[in-house]
Amino acid sequence: MYVSPGSLGNVFAYLTGLDTATGCLTGFREWLLPRFEDGNNLAWPGVVQMLLKSESVNDKNATARLGELLDEFYAFTREDGGSRRCLIRVYLRYHAWLLNRSWYGPDCPGYISPYDGVPFPQSDQLPSDGG
Repeated sequence: MYVSPGSLGNVFAYLTGLDTATGCLTGFREWLLPRFEDGNNLAWPGVVQMLLKSESVNDKNATARLGELLDEFYAFTREDGGSRRCLIRVYLRYHAWLLNRSWYGPDCPGYISPYDGVPFPQSDQLPSDGG
């Protein structure tokens, strides 16, 4: 990927467009968020900026750190041969993170209760690539 000038904002813009066209960053935000106490109101570039700030990453190294995060995310989502199980794990972990936030509850739009009568699947119950 070549972005000129290679500012973090330009890389964010390029990747956001790429994601809009391909869905290549599906789950990236939800994969990042459990590292923090808050940030659920942010799109993925805002979450990345929050992470860079928490790690004291300077502007010069910011795009390199973003590349490392993307490498980690893609390595995680390609476990088990890139099955849907990995993406399901991302969203289950994100939901567990939500349930542990003091502000998340039945009054929140889109609230999903762990007690809606639909048990969350255990790891051996997650769909395989064919399912």
